Amino acid sequence: MLHISLVPPTNPIMKMLSKGFWRSFHHERPQHDISRGGVYWNGAINWLNNNGDSLYFNINQERLGTMPMVPVPEGKQWYDRQIMYYGESRDHLHIVEIYSPTTQFNVYEMQRDYSGWVVKYTVDLASVGAIIPEILQIPENWYCSYNIVSLVRGKRDEESYLVLHVAGKFICYNLVQKTFKAIFDGSKQSDGGGVAETPLRYYWFNTYQYMESFSSV
Repeated sequence: MLHISLVPPTNPIMKMLSKGFWRSFHHERPQHDISRGGVYWNGAINWLNNNGDSLYFNINQERLGTMPMVPVPEGKQWYDRQIMYYGESRDHLHIVEIYSPTTQFNVYEMQRDYSGWVVKYTVDLASVGAIIPEILQIPENWYCSYNIVSLVRGKRDEESYLVLHVAGKFICYNLVQKTFKAIFDGSKQSDGGGVAETPLRYYWFNTYQYMESFSSV
């Protein structure tokens, strides 16, 4: 069962802007696992479901709808899917998924009417591997040694880029020009006693885009 509650905001400014209501919605959709995602886009909260269609909830219309997932490639199963990234940037919703160890993948964008995902960018990180060979390694229990921590759409398409994390390094990869640069190297950090620390791994669901605000958050 899906249960959604709309509650009055606690922020005084937002209270003045809101209708100030408490509403609850119950929806019997046991086949939808919405434990992942929860990205705001297109006036709705959009959840992910690996097995079959996903759900979205349009806030203004107070309406639930279905969002299709990227079709599973021939010869693959839905449970082979690894979501490498899912998020919004500049009012565009994106997803990246892979089914086996690879440095090649597509960046998909959801259509505004939820009719389906279309390929927006194609990526091949083999060129990055020539400089950072760790990106080509295949770790145990995971498809790849790199993670996509963010996707940023620029004002111009040629300014759009991925932020990758591999072996403690953060890489900025331009999605149009296919160029890249290191923006931070934490691979040589120590514990203060001269002993190198094992770099942490960061994922798309561990990161949040910076947003300027007049209030303290």
